[in-house]
Amino acid sequence: MDDLTDCRFTTRLERRHTFLREVGVSHLGFYADPSADLYKILQKAHGVTGLPTTFLIDSKSCLVGAMAGGADWASPDAYALIEAALRQ
Repeated sequence: MDDLTDCRFTTRLERRHTFLREVGVSHLGFYADPSADLYKILQKAHGVTGLPTTFLIDSKSCLVGAMAGGADWASPDAYALIEAALRQ
């Protein structure tokens, strides 16, 4: 899994790295989009209207799920969704 940081949160990227270390995340790729080009593409292609927006993308770079708004990613439903996406 990878993490793409939205352009609005690129002024202090070190905070993202610090947070990930503090919560024990060590296998998450980290990218940033300071130009907001990707955000504009996602607005047109997928109707993204704000943050947070989460996309589940498979190993072939295909979109397998999307969710706008906050989510409890530690919930049983979230785990089931991610496990199902990983099996595809």
